[in-house]
Amino acid sequence: VADPAAFWQPVLTATAELARQSGLELNTELLNAGLMTVSATLAFWTLSVTALLFGYGLYRKLPGETADYGRFRNLSFGRVLAIALALISLAGFAIGLPLLESIALVLFVAFCVQGLALVHWMHAGGILPLAAVAAVYVLLPLLQILLITILAVVGYMDVWFDFRRRMRNAYRSEE
Repeated sequence: VADPAAFWQPVLTATAELARQSGLELNTELLNAGLMTVSATLAFWTLSVTALLFGYGLYRKLPGETADYGRFRNLSFGRVLAIALALISLAGFAIGLPLLESIALVLFVAFCVQGLALVHWMHAGGILPLAAVAAVYVLLPLLQILLITILAVVGYMDVWFDFRRRMRNAYRSEE
């Protein structure tokens, strides 16, 4: 899509009109066509991750299945993807090419998944209670852009600063 805002604007207009005709009041100032790509990407990622985790959980419950393919909480995309994100972002914004900006946005949202993995790791390590993990998932649809951004930044920073190792070492030094 050459211009994501132009792509989403008719959808937002139709949604606002449908809400108005249904007697609902929709705050159209909160609807931003430029951010709709992030929302759509979040929806895709959230559904994909949920389906994968659910399927993996069911697979592990099968009788006789002992294969362990890793844990979501240990997910780390690594520095190659982080460098790719940085370079594509810089190139996309320097050149102003919408395709590169869209690719950078999708890569950025991928780090949101790594941020979620870090939340799960912190829960497994006893750092966060289950209520905090549940709160993240409950608030995700409500605080989409803000929470996605926070999780993605934390996930991206985890690649460079290895929060898990630091927290593990800090926990060991307390004992």
